[in-house]
Amino acid sequence: MDRSRIIEKLAASKLVARGNTYTIKRELGRGGNGVAFLCVSEGGDEVVSKVYIPPDTRDLDENSFKRFENEITLTHKLKHPYIVPSIGSAYAHIGAYKLPFYLMPLAAGTLRGEVRNDADPQQIERKLRLFLRAAFGVACLHSHGIVHRDLKPENILMSKHGIPWVADLGIAHVSGDFVTVSLKTAEDERLMNRDYYAPEQRFGKATLVDHRADIYALGCILYELLTSFPPVRANAPKLGSLFPVFKPIEPVWERMTAWEPADRYPQIEEALEDLSMAFGLTLATLRGVAGMKNPDVTEMSKLLRAQNLARRQQGLELAVRLGKSALPTLHSLIGHSKHDVRNWCAKALGAIADGGSVQYLVAGLYNSQTGRRSRFESFVSGAADALSLFPPDDRLRGLGSVTQPVEVSAVATVLGELRSTAAYDAVSNLRIKTFLTSDYGCATFKLLCRIDPERAWLEIEDYAKTHLNEIGSLIDGLTPARQATLLSMWINGGPDYGWRFEYMINAVGKAALENTTRTSLFDAVGRQLDSYKGDAHELRKMRTLLEAKRKSFADQTRQ
Repeated sequence: MDRSRIIEKLAASKLVARGNTYTIKRELGRGGNGVAFLCVSEGGDEVVSKVYIPPDTRDLDENSFKRFENEITLTHKLKHPYIVPSIGSAYAHIGAYKLPFYLMPLAAGTLRGEVRNDADPQQIERKLRLFLRAAFGVACLHSHGIVHRDLKPENILMSKHGIPWVADLGIAHVSGDFVTVSLKTAEDERLMNRDYYAPEQRFGKATLVDHRADIYALGCILYELLTSFPPVRANAPKLGSLFPVFKPIEPVWERMTAWEPADRYPQIEEALEDLSMAFGLTLATLRGVAGMKNPDVTEMSKLLRAQNLARRQQGLELAVRLGKSALPTLHSLIGHSKHDVRNWCAKALGAIADGGSVQYLVAGLYNSQTGRRSRFESFVSGAADALSLFPPDDRLRGLGSVTQPVEVSAVATVLGELRSTAAYDAVSNLRIKTFLTSDYGCATFKLLCRIDPERAWLEIEDYAKTHLNEIGSLIDGLTPARQATLLSMWINGGPDYGWRFEYMINAVGKAALENTTRTSLFDAVGRQLDSYKGDAHELRKMRTLLEAKRKSFADQTRQ
């Protein structure tokens, strides 16, 4: 196989996967069995394709071909935030060769870019968090019976958003239950880079390698991240002797990198538990306090305050991942001077939906034009939308804590589809306290009717007697009998302006009425038109509309 010629022909072609076509822009690198290319979709998105093209000396041997197909299967099946995601796979046909490939997001770099000697506590914490996340990805592999066998900084990709992805599963040892083809590892098999290999990989038999080899490799990566020195060897200096602040990590690292597999942690989860405790002690020592501010929170705050919509969306997603640890910063940003920032923080609080955020969002409901200005600038719509995502008890508690006027529409948004006695009582209490404001008077009654139309009926009927011209807005949600009663009150009260007849006629046509009831009401409208002393042209127009409605419903009845 002429590898260079195959790559040249492939670069001139296009890749098709999941109905999308990708153009190859340039080669990124070559490995033992695959070549990586930078590709661009028809929509302009850049991705990476990894194509099976072995070296000339190996040609298309069956074992390496199956390993590559297993790698595709793994990247497709494994769904974890810290394992590189697959966005499609297929085959490229180059002459007589059928070459499998898969697509993945374009990474910004690898963990190798984080290997340096840092003294800044925030940078050290950032590296420790990146390491833990990558280790969680490896733990996911182990939970599926997969041993990576080639962990190193270059095989941990860094996304554009700073998220580590465990990648390059080409030589992973995989349980036969997880993939279609299970490959038998040869006893004398030697695979790729040895720098991070456990002793049993470098000097023993490949068949003896299990998940504890990955734990060893992670220990090597951790050592290099913290010290910037090459991977640990038997005579490597102790972490604590190099940098005393890392003394709490030293016993955990020593157990992870023990020479004999039996002396290492039996499971990666146990190592992660001890590492988390040791990292906390180290960071507390660095700052001289019991804890540190998560640098991700700082990044979240920066993204939420950005001008770019896409960056704000990234900030929202980061806030959701941080959960409760993001709340103090989000609560502070609720008072930001920019309306958009307040709204995006409200979205984040709604997505997290922690009960402690209710009071901050309720403050956002207060309209600053009421004369009783809150210490927060209002962001009524955003606050109401966020509160609507909370559990019902939190929403009702929030409405019960209102101490200033709020808009009826905002209360309706907060309640959403709640139809309970408690929801009705919450609105009634706000009405009694005169805390409900609206551009039109019947909005409160419409909301009460939406919650419980039967309970609201007496209040609606009483209100309608003195507000005849608002009846049309109150009809929706009532039973047909109640609708007929309100319409009769409205029609018999007589409109004060001729143009109101149009609303009256349309309301009768829209209501869910029996045919006889509708006919009777149309007749009542006709009598009012006959007695109305107004503009003759306006009256003719209204009579024409009335007759058209009559005819329309008569035709429907005959059909």
